[in-house]
Amino acid sequence: MHKISFAILICFIILIVDSIPSIHLHSNLNIHNKIHSRLRRREFVQEEVRKTMLNYMTSLKGEITDIVIEEMINYYNNQRIKLYDLEKELFNIKNSSLPIQNTNQILNNLILRLSKEQNLFALNISLIEYKLKNLTIILNNLLNELHQQQKPIQHVRRLVSTKQDFQYHQIPIDCDDVYSQQPSLVHEGIFRIKPRFASESFDVKCIFENNIGWTVIQRRINGTIDFYRGWNDYKNGFGDLQTEFWLGNEKIHLLTNQGRYILRIDLQPWNSPTHIAEYGKFGLDNENQNYKIHISQFRSNISTAGDSLSSLWDNTNGISFSTYDRDNDNLFYDNCALTYHGAWWFTNCFQSHLNGAYIRSPLALQNTPRNGLHWNTYQLYHSMKQTTMRIRRQSTY
Repeated sequence: MHKISFAILICFIILIVDSIPSIHLHSNLNIHNKIHSRLRRREFVQEEVRKTMLNYMTSLKGEITDIVIEEMINYYNNQRIKLYDLEKELFNIKNSSLPIQNTNQILNNLILRLSKEQNLFALNISLIEYKLKNLTIILNNLLNELHQQQKPIQHVRRLVSTKQDFQYHQIPIDCDDVYSQQPSLVHEGIFRIKPRFASESFDVKCIFENNIGWTVIQRRINGTIDFYRGWNDYKNGFGDLQTEFWLGNEKIHLLTNQGRYILRIDLQPWNSPTHIAEYGKFGLDNENQNYKIHISQFRSNISTAGDSLSSLWDNTNGISFSTYDRDNDNLFYDNCALTYHGAWWFTNCFQSHLNGAYIRSPLALQNTPRNGLHWNTYQLYHSMKQTTMRIRRQSTY
């Protein structure tokens, strides 16, 4: 009996000893299977992320292409309408009964306008094509990297940044942005911009100097445009960007509301070279605030015309804009815009007034009514031959 019990005990011990390696082996196998399963899941997730990003970027490329093409089509249609109107006007003049001399002059002017519109159209189409080409290159490079990389998640931040940059900067916000997107070999031109808070884009005249793009907001050169106008004209803008114009108080407000802007005024007298006045801070409030001007930091070290906007004896800073039909000046008994045939930030009444009547030499040198283009710190009774008001962004809000 004891022998049997002993034999059973021996068998049990042998069975336990024999089972120890198999238990250890089974445990190692489970661990290996878990690790392998995790690796497979990780590879699966990475592959799914890669596929998702690839599909997203492919659709984004198509979306960006569609947007740029739509912009090109809209611009083309607008220019085509302009050209059609000019051609129609040309046809009507040919069939009119105007004297031959006048007709020839008008025809020549129209042909010149047609030529300028066509050149402008070609220039802006080239700019749009350049933007489309650059965006296509960026997206193709990202797509190639995405195909080659095993960890596409690393490119997500770069992709989002690229999309945001396209969404917010596909159309320049001012002329300085025009120059940064496509450094221009031309000294000046007309370009399409869209300030950050604007609902739609519009054309502006740009001047490029010393790697800087200036946005022109006013220009007087020959008196072809009448500046004695009412509130709505000055609000929306008027004139011809190729010659004389006022950009529009609403557009100037939208421009200067997106950053800190510098104002430079170029004054060309009839009897001397051009003088300048520059201010480190310039902006306009909205229409509810009557387009109040904010002007300060006169740069006396580079200005040669004196300070006729923010001087102690006549400071326009915080003054509302006035027209003959919207009197916002500081005179309770008179309307400066009506008296001096223009529109400006009149105090009582002015040290400067660049929207007055265009007076030709020699009367401009002795303009006693003072209703011309005046900058009193240069010469009290001298009406200017040409004036240009331009702004550039120093920083973005």
